Amino acid sequence: MIRVVYDTNVLVSGLLWKGPPHHLLRLVDDGKVYLCLNESMLQEFADVIRRPTFAPRLKQLDVEPGQLVALVLEKAHLFEDIPVPPIIKGDPDDDRVLACAMASLASYIVTGDRLLLNQRQFGKARIITPAAAVPIFSRHSR
Repeated sequence: MIRVVYDTNVLVSGLLWKGPPHHLLRLVDDGKVYLCLNESMLQEFADVIRRPTFAPRLKQLDVEPGQLVALVLEKAHLFEDIPVPPIIKGDPDDDRVLACAMASLASYIVTGDRLLLNQRQFGKARIITPAAAVPIFSRHSR
């Protein structure tokens, strides 16, 4: 099974809308992708999903932010927050994603974040978009 870190933007999009991020979460549900998160990423997801901008969509789906946090917790395998030297100059918070990839020995980081995507690789983890990830992960899971 392929070890992957999904950035917060992928988790939010996948849980609230259809499209490539949603398909990627289904691969986790099907046991074909091993979703890796750390505590700081989980906390970031919990903070983001509670933002007022998502309230209308949550209401439309009849779901509470806490339910989505619990769902992510069910899907993900948690890894220790490990320190990494500052890497992403424009947004140091993105370093938590890189730290998770390092701690979990993930093969991929999936994100829509341009600063992370510009890195292209971190250790053994390739950094790719959700659209690029779908065919790759679908092939790996056969």
